[in-house]
Amino acid sequence: MTLLNVYSRSMSNEKIRELEKQIDRFKAEGIVSEAFVDTLINLGYAYSFTDPDKSTSYGEQAREMAQSIQYPIGLCRSYNVT
Repeated sequence: MTLLNVYSRSMSNEKIRELEKQIDRFKAEGIVSEAFVDTLINLGYAYSFTDPDKSTSYGEQAREMAQSIQYPIGLCRSYNVT
């Protein structure tokens, strides 16, 4: 494993932790919004190479939420996660 791979993986883990914190804040505040959908999508992308099952799960959550709030851009993007 090269130093670049270690650095890249570390940055990826950092990004995942930050996105998970954002998801927790949205859930704690009961917020359902386009920003929540976008965060779910971004988290799904972040997991796409390391944990495909989690990636798919976040994509499905984003899709359901995008449909419920009638957010067509989020709906389209959610299909790219899974």
